[in-house]
Amino acid sequence: MRTTKLLALAGIALIIGVALGTHSASAQVPGRPIADTVACTTSRFDYNGDALLGKSDMMELWRRIQSSGCNDAEAGGGCAQYDTNGDGTVNFDDVQFVYDYFVTCFQPIQVPEVAKKPGGR
Repeated sequence: MRTTKLLALAGIALIIGVALGTHSASAQVPGRPIADTVACTTSRFDYNGDALLGKSDMMELWRRIQSSGCNDAEAGGGCAQYDTNGDGTVNFDDVQFVYDYFVTCFQPIQVPEVAKKPGGR
């Protein structure tokens, strides 16, 4: 009986996920490109070069901060470009600052439809 209830709950979670557009119950594999479905039409804080500010830019900013060795560093030299909040230190607060800006301007963007194969598949 308990197993049946758990399977029913898992099925409901999958249906909700598909309805919300996640299309999968599995976790995303890190390193895959992130498709933005909402973004700000601004080049401010555009770290991936698409002239939009979206979640992919925030992930790219954090990746750059970590890979450059600037996390918890003073905002000097090459690290200064990542001090988005101007507090003199580069850390996750700078990504949070970009996120706070993002929530003031985001809007849905058009995501191209995937071409359907002949026969409706």
